[in-house]
Amino acid sequence: MSANLGRGVARLLVSVAGVLVALVLAEAGLRIYHQIDQWRIRSQSEPVVSGFPPIYDFSGSDPRSAVIHQASSIPGLGYEMAPNRELRARNGILMKTNQFGMRDDEPSAQQTDSPCRIAVLGDSYTFGLGVQEEETYPKVLEKLLRQSPVAARCQFEVLNFGVVGYSAYDESLVLRYRVVDFNPRVIVIGYVLNDPEIDPTVQTLHRYYSERPWWRQFRIFTLPGDAKTNWDINRLGGGDYYVYLHAPKERKWQSVVDAFRDIRDVAAQHHSTVLVVIFPELTKRFKGKPWSDYPYAQIHQQVADLATGDGFRVVDLRAAFSRYPSQDVVLPGTDDHPSVRGHMVAAEAIEAELLGELGYFFQLEPQQSAAAAH
Repeated sequence: MSANLGRGVARLLVSVAGVLVALVLAEAGLRIYHQIDQWRIRSQSEPVVSGFPPIYDFSGSDPRSAVIHQASSIPGLGYEMAPNRELRARNGILMKTNQFGMRDDEPSAQQTDSPCRIAVLGDSYTFGLGVQEEETYPKVLEKLLRQSPVAARCQFEVLNFGVVGYSAYDESLVLRYRVVDFNPRVIVIGYVLNDPEIDPTVQTLHRYYSERPWWRQFRIFTLPGDAKTNWDINRLGGGDYYVYLHAPKERKWQSVVDAFRDIRDVAAQHHSTVLVVIFPELTKRFKGKPWSDYPYAQIHQQVADLATGDGFRVVDLRAAFSRYPSQDVVLPGTDDHPSVRGHMVAAEAIEAELLGELGYFFQLEPQQSAAAAH
């Protein structure tokens, strides 16, 4: 019996060792494949890796090398912009933050009773990846408003709280714990079709700053989760990632529902109005094609219905963008961020909405509103 037991133990140990060796080899192979794939992608002109084109230096293994982010002190928020930092991206564009961690000028004051302060929240579209600070739609909007006839009655100020990689959920937290300290009269939410992304493994910055269990350090253990995600994309989105993100009653879309509800409640507490601005998603698959082929009109309507149901005003930029060829309102290559023209078009559409309803947004007297309109 003892000899048989010994042989059984030996066979077991050999089997275990074989499994371990196979796992190590599989992990090594997956890591090598990943590195080769990353090298291949980064060698292209303007690819997108985890949502960030490499020209912005956000796709490396250590996003903190970009020096303009830091872990956030806000409960539930992984990271935020670091104050008084500066980074020149690989494309030569300078990105710097003010004392409050915004890609913006210093505000006139943190606290104000001005009826014409506007806070803009959003992700990399609002932050303005790919364009200079003065070309971002929040800064262009501020310039347009200050040049309008209404500026004689209202000292317009637009604050840019956009942060690369933020979801609608992240933006609701920033509003509740930070933006309200600046007393904005109007809150603008720049909605992008990946705003339901709440899994920290998707976006590079989220992945870096999130606390991950030890097993997520190994690629072989993440394969089942990746397979489940791909299955859900096919099951819920018909193979389309953005349709999958907006699948009704699923947790990713529910995160937007919850975020909008929280934004509604916070805005009501602070007597602010909310304007949701919906950006088209101009992927490489659609860029250059006629706007009649745009595949996400139904998602725009879904977001707009949710926003209006919460009492928000809505600007769907699809109408304004469609006045131009799709490739003109986004950056070249595979990048889908707004171009300089795209930011200008967005700012003009927002300005038209705000000045079209001065009484609602800025509480100007009707007589003043009528005079300003002429």
